[in-house]
Amino acid sequence: MTIHGERPVEVLAREVVEEWLRHKKLDFRNLEPGEHKVGRDTRLVVVEHHPRGEGLHARRYRLEETKPGGVRWTTRLTHAAGGHTSLLWLDVEAPASHQERGPHGPRLKMVAVPRLARNILSEVQATDGPAALGPVPRIVASEDEVDDLIKALVDPNRHVPVFVAAHVSGVDPEKWRDHVASVLSDTTGMAAAYVLTPGTAPLFREAVGSRYGIGEGSLRTYLPAVDLSDAVDARRHRVLSVGAMVSLSDGLLQRLVWEGALRAAVERPLPREAQRLERLLDREENRLFSEALAPAPVVPPLDLPAPSPVSPAALDTFTARLTTILGEVALSPDDALARVAALVGVARSAAAQDAPQRAALARINDLQGDLEQAQDELVEVRTLLEDEKLDHAVTQDELRETDARMAVLRQQVAPEQRATVDSAVVRASAAQAPDSMAALLECFQDKQRWPRVIYTGDHKTTLGLQAHDDVGTWAARVSDICDTLQHFADLVCSRTHRGSLHTYLSSPPPGVSIPSAAAPGKFVPVESEWVANNTKAKRERTLPVPPEVTGSPRAFMQAHYRIQQKGMISPRLYLLDCTVDHGYVVVGYIGPHLTNTKTS
Repeated sequence: MTIHGERPVEVLAREVVEEWLRHKKLDFRNLEPGEHKVGRDTRLVVVEHHPRGEGLHARRYRLEETKPGGVRWTTRLTHAAGGHTSLLWLDVEAPASHQERGPHGPRLKMVAVPRLARNILSEVQATDGPAALGPVPRIVASEDEVDDLIKALVDPNRHVPVFVAAHVSGVDPEKWRDHVASVLSDTTGMAAAYVLTPGTAPLFREAVGSRYGIGEGSLRTYLPAVDLSDAVDARRHRVLSVGAMVSLSDGLLQRLVWEGALRAAVERPLPREAQRLERLLDREENRLFSEALAPAPVVPPLDLPAPSPVSPAALDTFTARLTTILGEVALSPDDALARVAALVGVARSAAAQDAPQRAALARINDLQGDLEQAQDELVEVRTLLEDEKLDHAVTQDELRETDARMAVLRQQVAPEQRATVDSAVVRASAAQAPDSMAALLECFQDKQRWPRVIYTGDHKTTLGLQAHDDVGTWAARVSDICDTLQHFADLVCSRTHRGSLHTYLSSPPPGVSIPSAAAPGKFVPVESEWVANNTKAKRERTLPVPPEVTGSPRAFMQAHYRIQQKGMISPRLYLLDCTVDHGYVVVGYIGPHLTNTKTS
């Protein structure tokens, strides 16, 4: 964040760190450069750097807290000031053990907004480029404020995401802002937040265009580098619809937006100037670390060669000069020679010990350079991956359009099947696919879209996929699968198709076009024998069903779709075909792959 106002950033940083340490009941008396033990298992490391000739001053406060069991939390507050620069950045490193049991294995617990961040943002005006950072969302109440918001969105130097919420008709504006503030409470400092009023929402939509606009009651995340002229780029900026904002619990909403803001904060590199200073401070901390490891110099025993004869007058002159240098009086010649011998020994010892210390520091800095190079390469790879994801999403959209056209062509080739096909496939293929897991869950609630597909899965598990589905490709694939299940169920209930789902996919009726996402090669009708005989694997696949299906609230589901074939997540959709007896298909699970023979 950039700090504004007359208060120097270095003064602000020192005061908030002091207050923070006092609140933690730690020693706050010494905040000068060096390493300080401020608590029983807590240390504070302070380093600073003055780049030559630049008039800049950068300082970092790093607090390491070791909790019971050796768990270490690290908080770093860094600031830089000089010229027109007044930057401050804060990061918290949670230990790997800071996990909770998620819907599918352990996951990172939500980390509360650091007290440091809240204290800073409550005391000063802070921005990220033109985007205002603050403890609560900012109300956009005028046309000029709409213009300012759009400038913040398109600013090329913006670092954090911007959340924009639109007002809901019939809801008190203050209550709606309080709801939005509650949902975004854990993103304070990691994102900017704005709330449009009923009067400014239409102005905003008109200014940014339909693809970048926001519907009533929705919350949209605008990532950095918005390009309003690029229709494809709009897919990066996700929307939580009014349905999700109202129907999902505050806890789920908070988790969703927190994960998005956290990912953006962690993956996006610091601004160039801040990154340069960060790396210089890293090297300064390396130097401090290497000095702390150096042993105290050891004075070797006196072992000097016998001195050559010296005249009494020359010895008196030497003794007098040494007395002046050392600031002592009444040194005898013997004392002077002994003191010189000791100084020579210390110098020899220090020189001998300094060489490995310098070599160690050089090695540490070499490794630091390798780390920085790897970080730069990672940024490039992430940028390329984002571009590839967008390209892939566009290709998937084009493929869906092709599937829809194929359905129409099959109708023309097989007109006797027109009534069957017309009822579902074409309309479903032409329908807009959900662009997020939250939007997908809304589709299940829409009884007109998939009336014969019942979703009984865990919302948390499905929403957990959203963090790995940046542009909604998985959500769109699940949508195509559900379109296919809906049409299959229609045919079974109308007695047009009498076979299983597997035969329907493998040998579709005349005029039926199976979407690529639901192709038979991605469908697994029966699990392996290992799964059926493994207690844990079978328990994971025993999923919720309506009570009339088996007389029990759960049933073992083997049939599933591979939403994505490979990868760390490899999402799956598990289902139970109940069309013959009950007229619907139950989808009991949409989430990461479950336990199998390859699971460690």
